[in-house]
Amino acid sequence: MSIVIALACTFVIVIATRLLAGYRLPGLAVVALYLVLYVAVARIRRSGTTHERYAKEPRPDHSHWPTSGPIGRLGQPGLIAVWTLTSLLAVLNPFQLAQIVRQAVGNARLQGPRATHRRGRQRAPHHRGLLATLPRRVAGLQRRPHAA
Repeated sequence: MSIVIALACTFVIVIATRLLAGYRLPGLAVVALYLVLYVAVARIRRSGTTHERYAKEPRPDHSHWPTSGPIGRLGQPGLIAVWTLTSLLAVLNPFQLAQIVRQAVGNARLQGPRATHRRGRQRAPHHRGLLATLPRRVAGLQRRPHAA
């Protein structure tokens, strides 16, 4: 969600500077602005979600876990840095960005207020018979009206 918020803020700032000030930000400045906004939004969201019971529990230390492959030379912090950078770069790929947005919309629909109501109405595709679910031109079969 932090990615979406940071992208929206970046978009608003870029459009505002273009329309209000008549200045077009260079490409690298837009990317730098997005990265700064992403870090800021992630920190704000992370600080607001800490519960008291979790704050009292000590965090487990995973720094001694082995890391395989060439990234193993950098250790656990290097693995986290590379993973974070590649996750941020995924937003620059329009195909991955479309999938990220579609996934977010799907998750929002599943967690929406009517989600439990929708799940109760779903039926299996065979509830009206096989011919009702097939296209009309499959092997010359014609649909017959369903007898209720």
